[in-house]
Amino acid sequence: MNNILFYSPYTVFPFHFETDLELIQQHVDQGDQVTFLTCDADLAGCNPNPFHIQERCNACIQRRKNGFELLKLTNKVQFKPWIFLINDDQKVIEQYNELSIKNIHELKSITFQNYDLGTSILSIIIDLTKEPTPEIKQWKNFISKNIRSSLEVYLSIKNHISSGNYEKIYIFNGRSLSLRAALRAAQSSQIETIVHERSGTFNKYRLTYGTYPHDLNYQKLLINNHWHSSQENQSVKQEKACQWFDSRRQGKPQGWYSFTARHDDILPPAFNPQKTNIVIFNSSENEFATIEDWENPIYINQNDGISKLIEHFKSNQDIDFYLRIHPNLKGVKSSQTRFLSNLKNRYNNLHIIGSHEKYSSYLLLDACDLVITFGSTMGIEAAYWKKPSLLLGRAMYEDLDACLRVTSHEEAIRVIQEKSFYLDQAIFKKAHLNSLKYGYYMENHGIPFTIFQQDRVVKLHLNGQRISDGQSIFSKIIWKLKYFYRWYCKNF
Repeated sequence: MNNILFYSPYTVFPFHFETDLELIQQHVDQGDQVTFLTCDADLAGCNPNPFHIQERCNACIQRRKNGFELLKLTNKVQFKPWIFLINDDQKVIEQYNELSIKNIHELKSITFQNYDLGTSILSIIIDLTKEPTPEIKQWKNFISKNIRSSLEVYLSIKNHISSGNYEKIYIFNGRSLSLRAALRAAQSSQIETIVHERSGTFNKYRLTYGTYPHDLNYQKLLINNHWHSSQENQSVKQEKACQWFDSRRQGKPQGWYSFTARHDDILPPAFNPQKTNIVIFNSSENEFATIEDWENPIYINQNDGISKLIEHFKSNQDIDFYLRIHPNLKGVKSSQTRFLSNLKNRYNNLHIIGSHEKYSSYLLLDACDLVITFGSTMGIEAAYWKKPSLLLGRAMYEDLDACLRVTSHEEAIRVIQEKSFYLDQAIFKKAHLNSLKYGYYMENHGIPFTIFQQDRVVKLHLNGQRISDGQSIFSKIIWKLKYFYRWYCKNF
């Protein structure tokens, strides 16, 4: 019998709590002793409830109880409060009470032992504002409360691990606030640490060992190993990889919603096939703003890269650039989107396709001579569809030898100026074959649910029965009104 620890305070998140329950049921069936650390409105804030609204806490607590009851696990699992401070822990925490933080650089510099404390708090501020470089003055109280709360989590998880003789700990995601605190505490305690997240396809979850799923080097290694260690023959692997790329193009939901499903099969009216056409697919800058190793090695950020490229070629009327703004940026007001809005009508050879516009990304990919990305999945998809793909940022597929890569802005200019992206068919074929490693990984990796069934992107059920949070429509309206009011006060 093994002792297994679960830290999962976000039970209000559908899919992820069901993943916890699936894993708990497996361990119980194996005869293991499972301890689940509960949150009873103890955290100062969390991803689903950053402003600590009581109605949201009530929903989370009730959903936790209903989930364990649904699987009849209530009497088979040991429940403990996550908070477990001992000795001088409070004195340690109090040392961080009087910190004066003026900007994000000072916030990111706050650490405790191996825990990147300030970065974990910045992560959720970026999530809330959709701003990769937020002003933090109005977040002073939020930061202060969450420094204390996150340190409480870090120290408590270490205390649980050291006193409980646990062999494994399971955590969800591990990126921000208490989740990163728990991950760092586990990493420092030499316990087997397993982080769960959604997979690349429906009805699966994935497990990451010893780090979070955003770890670039870990993911690059997994992609390569998954291909080479597979017992399936080459034709089966290629078929599965093609299935993933084809499903993407068809707009089928996979691990997340499809952003291209509602695109029309038309090109922008200004498209001129007689010119050299280059499409730039950007992505939201905030997604990996607080993850190490994802910094752009060539440009300050995507906007910097786009600006420098367009500015250099502004007088070249033989080249047309098409900037496809990622649909995920629809409605977002940030420094990134404001900059992109200011680019409109500034250059005769730049055509901006807004995040809301329905021109087909895939027809654009097919029709253009070169695809430029800063890490977007469209970069590896271009390689699959045998189009020249220039990667000007970091990506999980960067080492697959499927995309053109450069080490400087000047080198990127030369590739475009000299049209050295026109490669012979043998190179396109090689890039296509190398792209299959990524498609195979995304299609094939992950663990199928055996207890729950997924019927929507964020919805699972057990034989038709979903886990309810037990809240009335009135309670949900109250918490949403409170949430948006507090969010508005922070942002305006």
